[in-house]
Amino acid sequence: MSNDGQIIVAAAEDSNIVISNDSGISWNPVLTLQDKNWNSVAISGDGMKVFALGDYGAALYYSEDSGKTWKKWNYLINPGNTDLVVSNDGTKMFSIPLQGYLNSYAIN
Repeated sequence: MSNDGQIIVAAAEDSNIVISNDSGISWNPVLTLQDKNWNSVAISGDGMKVFALGDYGAALYYSEDSGKTWKKWNYLINPGNTDLVVSNDGTKMFSIPLQGYLNSYAIN
């Protein structure tokens, strides 16, 4: 959730990512990212950068406009990641594999 609690992102395996822009009063599915077998989602403190780990931890998707548009991360990400965290300022993202070492990524 964003620092002010206004923007919340959630996902479940075999389901859609959903985003709320009103502190959870209403929810909108991200229809462009269906059926990705979501593992984890994370959001920057200002709510602008949203990250989603899908395809059983082998693919990363991100948004720089609070989830309005999405892109696939085009750099290598090791399969099997289970969790995702992002720094408050949205410049660093970390993924945690089921077994192995923490992966870190710099976000431009």
